[in-house]
Amino acid sequence: MNRPTDAAPRRIKVWDLPVRLSHWVMAGLVAALLVTGFKGNLGLHVQLGQILLVVLAFRIVWGFLGSTTARFTDFIRGPAAIIGYLRTGFSATPGHSPVGALSVVALLGILSWQVGTGLFSQDEIGIDQGPFAGKIAGELSSRISGWHSTSKWIVLALIVLHILAIFYYAIAKRTDLVGPMVTGSKKVAPGLPWRDTSGYSLLLATAILALIAGGWFAILKLAV
Repeated sequence: MNRPTDAAPRRIKVWDLPVRLSHWVMAGLVAALLVTGFKGNLGLHVQLGQILLVVLAFRIVWGFLGSTTARFTDFIRGPAAIIGYLRTGFSATPGHSPVGALSVVALLGILSWQVGTGLFSQDEIGIDQGPFAGKIAGELSSRISGWHSTSKWIVLALIVLHILAIFYYAIAKRTDLVGPMVTGSKKVAPGLPWRDTSGYSLLLATAILALIAGGWFAILKLAV
């Protein structure tokens, strides 16, 4: 719910616990996947990729069923809103900005692509491979492996842009984007409309995560 602006700074709740946990778990998993991928430790790479699949699927579902600021409908905006935000000079917002929303969608999209192609990928000698690589023709699996390998550079580019944006806001706008993703709260400047995130249940989040993890385990048992 939007509330009136206040004359003095105040601390508001911006991100719920499931959003924060999934954010940092995905960040750690992506870092580990890049390291294992570059080092050629594909056995561990495949295992970590399946964990990322579960967490990524949870975050996407939570984007529809989670708290107000977690939902895609809360922060994804059209071209007019994005242009309007750019004209304000990247002004600070309590949650995701319209441009920040583009970053979120891009990262979720490319990670979904990476996870999906990774399921059908294999190494050059076919020893380490995704769980479904053996279900398709070897030539097709090799082609998908090439796509998977090439698109990692897109992941790296988006990560670099994400980090640069954090530094830009910290230095140019005096806005901390990391702290709120750790604590869940953020101090809002005077005159800025504010609202607390609301409408979520940790029990629901746990149930969603359990269903996704259990469903993936069942798929592996039935299909592999």
